[in-house]
Amino acid sequence: MSHRPARSSILREYERSRKPSLLGRIFRERSFYVRGASGVRLVTIRPWMQASALGIASLLAFWTAYATVNTVFKNQMLVMKERKLQAMRMEAAAREARLRQQIDALGGKLMLDQKAWLAKVDELRRDYDRLVARQKVLRNFLSQTGLAKPRKKDAQPPAGPSSGDGRGSLLPRGSLTSGALETPFQVRFAAPFRSAREAQEPLNILRRRLAKMEKRQIALLDLAVARAGERLARVRKIYRKLGLDPVRVAASASFAPKAIGGPYIPVLARDAGARPLVRRMNRISAILGEAQTLRHEMLSRLPVALPMHKFRRISSRFGYRSDPFRHTLALHAGIDFKAAYGAPIYAPAPGVVTYAGWAGSYGRLVKIRHDNGLETRYAHQSAILVHKGQRVTRGTQIGRLGNTGRSTGAHLHYEIRLNGKPMNPERFWKARNDISKIKIEG
Repeated sequence: MSHRPARSSILREYERSRKPSLLGRIFRERSFYVRGASGVRLVTIRPWMQASALGIASLLAFWTAYATVNTVFKNQMLVMKERKLQAMRMEAAAREARLRQQIDALGGKLMLDQKAWLAKVDELRRDYDRLVARQKVLRNFLSQTGLAKPRKKDAQPPAGPSSGDGRGSLLPRGSLTSGALETPFQVRFAAPFRSAREAQEPLNILRRRLAKMEKRQIALLDLAVARAGERLARVRKIYRKLGLDPVRVAASASFAPKAIGGPYIPVLARDAGARPLVRRMNRISAILGEAQTLRHEMLSRLPVALPMHKFRRISSRFGYRSDPFRHTLALHAGIDFKAAYGAPIYAPAPGVVTYAGWAGSYGRLVKIRHDNGLETRYAHQSAILVHKGQRVTRGTQIGRLGNTGRSTGAHLHYEIRLNGKPMNPERFWKARNDISKIKIEG
């Protein structure tokens, strides 16, 4: 009884040791008898050996299959890759062709834009040439006003744009007509522009030309303004010698001078800058307009004409003399004209008759009020042909020469008074001659 448990445990242990493993169950141990020259041998193939052989066989089979597939399909894959590369090359070539077409179209467009640009530049060039032509008109304008004529006191040509053969002339020959652009820009710049700077060069040329022309015109018109100012100063000086304020006379005048602005020079572009020229042209117009107004007022509205068309002589002048009756020094406030009895007497300027009748020592007297505080008197008349309040013009006959009042013989006693103060009539006649010598045209 005591030996049975021990035997059972030994049997169980033996059976457990004999139980095969997983590898043993898959690959059972194999035994072979091999007969050879030396006899019969027992060869046992273990499970691990079978598994190793199977693994090596599987690797060989996989490598064989891979090599077979690779060998069979390699050429086809290369052909497919070549076709794909060829398709990519064709697509790139097509894209390059499209880009070239776009570049060619853009180049053609740029070429068209360059031609259009040069056409605009040539249009500005034509404007410049028209500016040169307007300068010729400006020359004629200044010549007609007399501002361009040389003066005797000018020994050398004036500084500025004048030079060469003018000798004192404000506008010497050729000073305004040179500088025209002969070659069109489409010919001069026929090659395509390669940069923005090259495209800008035609406009830069025009800007420089226009700036030079503007500078020349400004200098020219500055001289013209100076010449016009000299003439106006001479006219004003004549008025001041008469005791008249030329500024007040011009302001109260109703005379509208002719337009003397000359050619209109518009602003061609931002590059032309013509405003300084226009200002100077307007300045010349204003100066010559005032001078012309004063000249017109002097010659047409002031008593600068003679009151008689025909007379023998001036028998007594203005100033101090020996009185013909008392034979003492006395002021003679007018001028005496000796003429035939009954000779016509005329108004030397427009005005209004303020007195027409007997006036003591004046005899038959006519007074005429003119502009600017001037008054004329006509004494010793034999007959008066106007009445008080009558408006007369230059050349209106106002009476006939006589010997009435304080007089020693038939004559006309003629007076000019400024604000009641006697003035020498010869001053007015000299002023008429002086102002007539000043050429002012518009």
